Amino acid sequence: MIRIAKPWNEIILFGLGVAFTIFAAIALFIDLNLSATGTRATGTVIEFVARDTIDTQAGYAPVVRWTDKDGAERSFTASVSSSPNEFSLGESVDVLYDPHNPELAKIDSTRQRFLLPFLFGALGLAFSGLGAGSVLNYRKQRKRAAWLEKNGIWIDGEFQASYPDDSIDIRRHHPYRIVVTGKVGSSREPTKFESEAVWPDLSSTLAGEPVPVLVNPDDPTHYFVDLSNWLEDKDWV
Repeated sequence: MIRIAKPWNEIILFGLGVAFTIFAAIALFIDLNLSATGTRATGTVIEFVARDTIDTQAGYAPVVRWTDKDGAERSFTASVSSSPNEFSLGESVDVLYDPHNPELAKIDSTRQRFLLPFLFGALGLAFSGLGAGSVLNYRKQRKRAAWLEKNGIWIDGEFQASYPDDSIDIRRHHPYRIVVTGKVGSSREPTKFESEAVWPDLSSTLAGEPVPVLVNPDDPTHYFVDLSNWLEDKDWV
């Protein structure tokens, strides 16, 4: 059976994207609902709390003191920090809060209300798109592999080389590609075939050994180099 590595990293990326998108949608819904049903007041920036910003640099979130409609004095720390400070110490700001749950309050500004939903939504859509593309490509490869298993022919390939694939970098390690050549049908010239990415360097192992290749006789660009006789599951990338 043709082995095609499952895109686990991309599947995880897709899951993260979906989670980020759901989080953004929920945050936006809560904000819009608060805007429609909440009460507004005026608050004052009384201090700043150091926090990491979106780009992991040190930023400062304003702490706002305000008075609700019942005359109770309250305070909260804004969810969005920045560097330099978005507000000044002692600056008056508009506060939007839930009259039934005054602990749910935020500064009524575009950046404070929509930055986090926008960022998580953008990241969620990007991650989901990249992950979905890889998953769809995997399904396409599986479909082609099933056709090849049913209609392809086996030939003996001759080992030519093993080289590190610099386009794949996993923790600063590069897997190898195995290059073999073999004649397809009545072709006089040998055709070059490259394996899927694998971790071991099989140069010494494959030297002088016939390497099975499953190939479409009508389209030699559609093939699979079978290294299962020399590899375990952990050896595939």
